[in-house]
Amino acid sequence: MLQHFPPKAIVLALVLGIVCSVLPVEPTQAKQGKTGRPHADQVQKQQQQQRTMTAAQAAARAKAQYGGKVLKVTPSGKGYKVKLLTESGRVLTVGIQD
Repeated sequence: MLQHFPPKAIVLALVLGIVCSVLPVEPTQAKQGKTGRPHADQVQKQQQQQRTMTAAQAAARAKAQYGGKVLKVTPSGKGYKVKLLTESGRVLTVGIQD
């Protein structure tokens, strides 16, 4: 048997539904995946905050140790990967840790 709802109750339910759908989501909830773990960009940001060495320092250390020209420096874990072009023409990628 169908029950009849008063028009005020229907309007109230609709307004409540609309208000709940437009409320902002907390940033920490929006950044998490379905598993509740942080996304890769959050993990990378945390790793960057843990680093004590800058990319320039990693490049200088790699150049001093292996010689050649620094082509690229990318974050990797708690350190960096440094791509070098050696004087013999080889491309060498080395890991530099803090």
